[in-house]
Amino acid sequence: MTETYQDIPDLIRRSAPIRSVYAFHPATIARNVMLFRQHFNGQLAWAVKSNPAPEIVRAVVAAGVRDYDVASLTEIAQIHAACPDAMLHFNHPVKAPEDIRAAWYDYGVRHFVVDCSEEVDKIAAAIAPADLTQALLLVRFIDPRKTRGSEYNFDIKFGALPEDGLQVLHHAHLLGSQTGLAFHPGSQCENPQSYIDLV
Repeated sequence: MTETYQDIPDLIRRSAPIRSVYAFHPATIARNVMLFRQHFNGQLAWAVKSNPAPEIVRAVVAAGVRDYDVASLTEIAQIHAACPDAMLHFNHPVKAPEDIRAAWYDYGVRHFVVDCSEEVDKIAAAIAPADLTQALLLVRFIDPRKTRGSEYNFDIKFGALPEDGLQVLHHAHLLGSQTGLAFHPGSQCENPQSYIDLV
């Protein structure tokens, strides 16, 4: 159940919680999104996994974000319901064939991240061959030079080394898809140099 309070002291005074509670402030979320948009010239996409709480999603959508990094069919369905015109980027490198089909045919997802040729083949098999030209497959690469500074390094689990990434790009191109590159600086990355080093 969602309750509305004037501020945190009002919440404590009126509800006297004995357990931890989640407190959302939509105006602060909207203000932070706007601040980021003012100082970032690129295309802004919000990662749903950072906080999929419905209150947060509604605030981010209301702030005007229209591109979303989604990692599962559940996140895809959630954002599609909250913002039907959103551009969805299925950025988990490993996807089930049925999730690929549902993402493509039920929700209009056209952007996928891959890190191996097998994942490219999985996507190609899940959709009609003629449709593959509409797909944008971004090859997630690992750059050994990357400056660290994140709480968790996702290159341990996902990503292709440069020479392997080139082969994946070539394979996707031969199958007729559009291609590009993607990277992940790590979870909770606090070092801006990590982004610079990857460009």
